[in-house]
Amino acid sequence: VRAERWPDARAALAALPVAMRGEAEVRFARARVDLELGDARAALTELDGLESALPALVAQIAAARARAQASVGPFADAARYYERQGDTDALISAAEAYQADVALPKARLALDRVLARLGKSKRPRDAEVRARALRAALAAQMGDKATANADNRWLALAAPLRPEADAAMRSLERVGGANRLSKTEHLDRASALAEAGSVEATEAELAFVQKAPGTPAPVGRSTYLRAFALYAGRSNYAKAAELFERAAREDPQSAAQASFYAARALSRGQLDEQAIVAYERIARQFPKSSWAEQAQYLSARLRFIAGEYMKARGLYDAYLAHYGKQARFGNDANYERALCALETDQPLLAAAGFERLAARAEDRHLEARLRYLEALARALGNQKERAVAAFTEIARTQPLSFFGLAARARLGFVGAPPPAMIAPSAAASPVPLAFTLPSDVAALNRVGLARDAERELMRQEFAFSRAYTSRSNEALCEAYGSLGVARRRYRIAQDVVRAAALDSAPSAANSWAWQCIYPTPYLELVQSVAQLEGLPLPLLYAIMRQESAFDSHAASGASALGLLQLISPTAKRIAEQLHEPFTESALLTPDVNVRYGAHYLAQLSAYFGGNLVLIVAAYNAGPDAVFRWLSAPEKLGMDAFVARIPFEQTRSYVERVLGNLARYQYLSGGEAAVSALNLDLPHTTVRPEDVF
Repeated sequence: VRAERWPDARAALAALPVAMRGEAEVRFARARVDLELGDARAALTELDGLESALPALVAQIAAARARAQASVGPFADAARYYERQGDTDALISAAEAYQADVALPKARLALDRVLARLGKSKRPRDAEVRARALRAALAAQMGDKATANADNRWLALAAPLRPEADAAMRSLERVGGANRLSKTEHLDRASALAEAGSVEATEAELAFVQKAPGTPAPVGRSTYLRAFALYAGRSNYAKAAELFERAAREDPQSAAQASFYAARALSRGQLDEQAIVAYERIARQFPKSSWAEQAQYLSARLRFIAGEYMKARGLYDAYLAHYGKQARFGNDANYERALCALETDQPLLAAAGFERLAARAEDRHLEARLRYLEALARALGNQKERAVAAFTEIARTQPLSFFGLAARARLGFVGAPPPAMIAPSAAASPVPLAFTLPSDVAALNRVGLARDAERELMRQEFAFSRAYTSRSNEALCEAYGSLGVARRRYRIAQDVVRAAALDSAPSAANSWAWQCIYPTPYLELVQSVAQLEGLPLPLLYAIMRQESAFDSHAASGASALGLLQLISPTAKRIAEQLHEPFTESALLTPDVNVRYGAHYLAQLSAYFGGNLVLIVAAYNAGPDAVFRWLSAPEKLGMDAFVARIPFEQTRSYVERVLGNLARYQYLSGGEAAVSALNLDLPHTTVRPEDVF
């Protein structure tokens, strides 16, 4: 139950002794499992009369019963329950139940209340989409064509990426007449679909444009949208570039933008020489456009990525001289220019550049990176004394961070003693804190419904924490920790655990803060998977923390799902390797997500010889990108390799995950458990054929 393996949970519950199966808490667990498996009638049987036997869970029993009744009836009972709850989601559920009960006016009234409450917003919210789709269907049933058409038009135009919009479009097409979308409206839909990378849907929408009323759109607009769908969908960069170039010819007014994206598509397709030529042409042809500046910067950057450091530095110089202090990409250009100097045996020039950037850095993490690179440059420039002092300071003030570990490694290279890995805690040890979970939270947790318990404790947070006065934050962290999940615990930690608390080693005084911000949820599951795949347990938690913040239902803009944020194509291939059926929704299950993510990490470990830096970089950016970056010449070490990762998101991700890893290792076994950061470069960069 705790791992949300519902079929296995049903079998395990059925295998219990008969006497135990009749216990109240077990019956409730069986009902919840039945609901997850879609067996509402079985759930109602288990819930019958359960309130008297299980008074601590009266509210949860009522909610489970209403959920079952909403599927199989009595629908009116479910509708009344949800209407009493009164929140937005509950009112939508009430409307659905009333509709099933054929009480259409009551359903309509509930939806009108929802939409009046939500008001108008620039971006469609999930609740508004659901409410309008349901109201459109109800209005059609009730003969209110005006409301049905208005809601369907809203869905088609405001939420084109939602499946509800497809049904709305079909309804509008059937009605026809003035309700049909215009050419401009169809183009707006096509634009949203193209930006989402939906190639087939974009093509289908553009087909509607030809038949729709209104002024014909420029032919280049349709070509551009076809190109952008391919570009955003990452399906065929070469074809996308070809279409962008055609769009530039067909629509001179948008030629600069289309030409720019043609160059971007070439670059993403790893046709860098062609991309550089295209960027340089944009800078010449459209010198006064905003695209020209970006093109000039990116042409330098592609040389930098390829390891052509001397040529790249000259191009950065030209870019910075041309745009001066107004340069939009000035900080990035100066950073990469300093790295070029570092890689071309001009370390003191690089040091000066990093020092200037660090002086105006507003982010603590960025400043630490720049101070580290300045120290590295001074070490390479024979300024040993200054370098040792800087590395020592970084190791002391950034304990167990990527930069602290790298500084310790560099001190070893120059023969200087490193400081203590982390300062001991000076705080006095308090009296151990004893806490008691609320009875309903404890009951839910006993039967393995940990996420339900977490949600219930969230509703009672204020009352619970008030009982622990000055130690309320500690009590909340410890209470959530006892549930074995960590979504809410980690969010609390972001608010209540100060960075200074992690600058000293875990002790009786501050260990609660360390464990709150570095939790270990689903421990039995993660331990078994780590052992099966031959992975360090702390690595899985280090990545989980950065990927999802321990939210098993996390979903990213790139459609990555679950604790380890897997995308469907990767997960589908892993399922095939494990000979398991695949459904995207399974990625929201902790058991499936952790097993698949660990299997993928094990493959990356094999590709990159167990090198943690490369494994983590590949998990974020993909192995293809890492093999590409490794192909550029690098002689300074793995710290310099990380510094020149061309995407700030990946660069920061690697640094943060390796810091997470060190802290999880320290929590598990102290200083001896912390892996030294290996700065050696890999001996080979051969790309295996089966990389995905």
